Amino acid sequence: RRLRPTSSHATDRPEPPSTSSIRMTRGTSPAAVAWPKGGELTPEWVTNLARVMEANTRTGPDHPQNLRRLVPKSVMEKLLKATLAVLETEGTLVRVDPPSPDVNVNVVGDTHGQFHDALRLVHLAGAPSATNWYVFNGDFVDRGAWGAELVATVFAWKVCMPRYVTLTRGNHECEFCTEVYGYKKELEVKYGTKDGRALWRLFMRVASELPLAALVA
Repeated sequence: RRLRPTSSHATDRPEPPSTSSIRMTRGTSPAAVAWPKGGELTPEWVTNLARVMEANTRTGPDHPQNLRRLVPKSVMEKLLKATLAVLETEGTLVRVDPPSPDVNVNVVGDTHGQFHDALRLVHLAGAPSATNWYVFNGDFVDRGAWGAELVATVFAWKVCMPRYVTLTRGNHECEFCTEVYGYKKELEVKYGTKDGRALWRLFMRVASELPLAALVA
């Protein structure tokens, strides 16, 4: 089994090829994402979610407000609640113990809203799968401008593949840090004050259930 630590601070990052199927020109945006019928997330749904959000970041100065149309509050709420339901089944310490030495375990830490870097890392290491596991070590938000997009992506992968994707809690998954360092304000800008605060409160509920540590054995 190969343990591959990765960093979110990528340099000279090209556009991830996985987003190349959506080439948006300035002033245009992709179609809105709908919650899947039955609520079952597939790798295709998660990939499309990431592609739509990534394409929106390249559409001009209105892209923050565009997010509420592309990933409506109702979809984000369902995603957060689905993530909460999965996390409530896990303990404070999660054991990451693949059944085969052929399984890769990719450890990603401190993504801090660096959505494009996270997409690049997943492209380089490969999408989550039965033979390609991930541990995302918290600090998903604050500092970077794309915390909402990054949270949506890693949470969607968690719901889609709960055994193969592990999330842990960083010190920024708390009310104080998200108020001081920007994530709460980011949600208010992207979803409006009322809806943004509602999503922030729900995010904090999810964060309270994140495991505190993962043991990769």
